[in-house]
Amino acid sequence: MVRSLLIFAIGILLALLTVGGFFVTRTFFAAADPQLEPKEITITRSSPTAGEVTFTTEKEAVASIECATVKEGPFSLCGAESTPTTTHNLKTSIILDPEKEYFFVIKIGNTTYDNLGLPMILPMKQEKPKSFADFPKDLLGSCEQDSQYDVTFDMNKDGCIRQNDRDLFTK
Repeated sequence: MVRSLLIFAIGILLALLTVGGFFVTRTFFAAADPQLEPKEITITRSSPTAGEVTFTTEKEAVASIECATVKEGPFSLCGAESTPTTTHNLKTSIILDPEKEYFFVIKIGNTTYDNLGLPMILPMKQEKPKSFADFPKDLLGSCEQDSQYDVTFDMNKDGCIRQNDRDLFTK
């Protein structure tokens, strides 16, 4: 009885050492393939609600990006490729909040690539500042029933385009 119990305990101990050794080896001795490291990374906000990350790798791979609205995460999948390539062009597959910047990391296989321990940033799309010169003067005085009326320039939505709409346009 004692002998059987001793053999059982030694068997459990050996199993735990084997599993533990596997995880220690995988954690401390595994290295990322340098040919899969993203290079020439370009980050653009293609529209207020979409972003794009492009980069190259020396070896073909399937990549994805994981995004979060805060630097600390949690990060979730927000863009992925379906075929291996060396020229990666990842577009966001979620609708981004136009008033927030997003933080992201690149995933290739089980390896996460970031910016020296910090996530990379997908900035908000900066709208070109509007000026009085961009406001069509010939629309001043037109109202909803007029053929030249354009609702996009009726800033206060009162049904007519007036000087106050032009003033609001630049703000």
